[in-house]
Amino acid sequence: MSIGGPGEISGTLHAVAKGITVVFAAGNDGPAPQSVQNNVPWVISVAASTIDRFFPTVITLGNGQRLVGQSIFVETRQSNTNNFTLLVDGSSCDNITLSKMNVTNKIVLCYDPTIVAEILPQNNFNEVIVNVLNAGGMGLIYAQYTVNVIVPRRIPFALVDFEIANKIYSYISSTSIPLVKISPPYTIEGKHVPAPRVAAFSSRGPNPTFPGILKPDIAAPGVSILAAVNVGYEFKDGTSMACPHVTGIVALLKIVHPDWSPAAIKSAIVTTASVSDAYGVQIEAEATPRKIADPFDYGGGCWIISRSCADLEII
Repeated sequence: MSIGGPGEISGTLHAVAKGITVVFAAGNDGPAPQSVQNNVPWVISVAASTIDRFFPTVITLGNGQRLVGQSIFVETRQSNTNNFTLLVDGSSCDNITLSKMNVTNKIVLCYDPTIVAEILPQNNFNEVIVNVLNAGGMGLIYAQYTVNVIVPRRIPFALVDFEIANKIYSYISSTSIPLVKISPPYTIEGKHVPAPRVAAFSSRGPNPTFPGILKPDIAAPGVSILAAVNVGYEFKDGTSMACPHVTGIVALLKIVHPDWSPAAIKSAIVTTASVSDAYGVQIEAEATPRKIADPFDYGGGCWIISRSCADLEII
């Protein structure tokens, strides 16, 4: 279940008593501690992790320096990605700041670590895009502590971390006519992409309601998930995207082991999760700063989709 807030607790208890496994999204209020929702003992609470897919875009500065960010934008005639465009520093890119500048037909660097690090990445990014467009900007480069939360746009943009943003800012300060070109993104998949990682927005433990019960229970893919919408498909992020993955696993387990109780199914999933990636490296959690993930980030670990039901025998 993903219903935009804490679930109906009494109803879920009745369902579990009837042998029905209940799976909930853990919430998108991370990385703050004690932000996990739907944290009663009898349900499976699912955190969100990244996947092994990346959408890099090359940012070429006027001095020839090439940097890499991440983006999904639809190239149009107005995008003008084949030519260099004037680049300007927009600081936090709030309406007041941009109203004092001339950003018309320019690419704007939105870089204010103090503000960006305190606000949920996607929410602030959406606001900044509107501000830049209203001010007449042609595109933007947005700095934040995680570059995984992206939404397709019809203007050139790139998400970069603070290190890349510092290099761009230094370039702007070093020349009287800073120029930039944001190339269309491409796709990289597989082991070349470090994954999984616990998403920055994924709600964290400890359990604020039942301190003795570990929550979330498990993490599953919830970043840049190609999801069906009313017309076509869109990339979506959130524990609402992670929850259906685990629900599908529950359905498969119920077919293979129809006699298993909800507690047995939950135990099998949690105890066979992984705390390391394909290279054996400990899974990280995106936060400020990034850290090695622990059970308050992902419960038993990250579910690896390639695992078969045959592996789930320890309950």
